[in-house]
Amino acid sequence: MLRTEDLHSGYGEVTILRGVSIEAREGKITAIIGSNGAGKTTLMNTITGVVPTKKGKILFKGEDISRIPAHERVRLGISLVPEGRKIFGRLTVERNLIMGAYTLTSEEKFRENLEFVYSLFPRLRERRKQLARSLSGGEMQMLAIGRALMSGPDLLLLDEPSLGIAPVIVKQIFRVLRELNEREGKTILLVEQNVKEALSLASYVYVLKNGAIVLEGPSEEVSASDEVKKSYLGM
Repeated sequence: MLRTEDLHSGYGEVTILRGVSIEAREGKITAIIGSNGAGKTTLMNTITGVVPTKKGKILFKGEDISRIPAHERVRLGISLVPEGRKIFGRLTVERNLIMGAYTLTSEEKFRENLEFVYSLFPRLRERRKQLARSLSGGEMQMLAIGRALMSGPDLLLLDEPSLGIAPVIVKQIFRVLRELNEREGKTILLVEQNVKEALSLASYVYVLKNGAIVLEGPSEEVSASDEVKKSYLGM
């Protein structure tokens, strides 16, 4: 569904990504792991158009979207759950979800997507009239994921969904991601520092280091890699 080819990007004169080529296969969960500063967030922001492509291509469903504005990429079917959640704290939970549905033109589809999000995260339904800033960290992450799902994306990108969240909530969120993939067929591209969880969830994994892919393969093979065991699993 998504492929980057020799992707270079960064901020101003600074190049962060250097020749990154990855694929997110349709109906699969693909994970990108790496240490802080490896370029993971830059990669996600480049795919979504927040950071400009300096060189290379981003192909979505076979179409080169490298020069398409970020808001148009949402209309095409790409949605991002950003690092740090970045919810609208002064809006209610439901207003945040409405903000995620701005590309929809059908009231019926909006209601359908809203009900779907509430079925995934019943706690959001319970708190739908609360201000988002009053939620716990885990609830905010649920809201960020729900907001991203409101547009009905074909490709869901998640940047560090477990960051700063209690372990019990992390497990709940990862269960929802697995359900989205297995029951709904959602294609997911996941950036995650919780390497153990990422390896258990994804079918294919890329290791990003200093802005370049240094290792890739099926999750089982990457898990068995001495470098991954030493650097990320503490083995």
